[in-house]
Amino acid sequence: MLQGAETSHNNLPFPYKFYSRIRKHTVESQLIFIRDSLELIEDLYHHNNRSSVAWDTKKTDEFLMTVYRQRDEISHCILTRRRTGQWLKNYYKTLKSTLDDMGGSSASWEMIRNVTDDHLYRLNLLVHFMLKKQKN
Repeated sequence: MLQGAETSHNNLPFPYKFYSRIRKHTVESQLIFIRDSLELIEDLYHHNNRSSVAWDTKKTDEFLMTVYRQRDEISHCILTRRRTGQWLKNYYKTLKSTLDDMGGSSASWEMIRNVTDDHLYRLNLLVHFMLKKQKN
């Protein structure tokens, strides 16, 4: 299991500690984390085999366009080319490996969808935390 990760849906690791740690960083680091997370989520869904997904592929494409737009908008707020550490990439690499190990089955895609939902929820909480902190 990855450092800082706890088990979530169907034994896929979820890095709750990544999100609690990033709250202690600068706004720029938080924006970089959000941007990189969105990029890695987007990349996860560009897997070679989505044929076994149980959900509407048109909605998946719309979802990916939304993720891309949000990532692009956040990129305009960041003044550096800096990236989040390798630990985040390694986490998403583990998710891709899980998807590959399960043969891109419907069940594996459902696990990925659930983990993605958790990440988007946590990213949303981070944004609200940033906004609240900004107001104070």
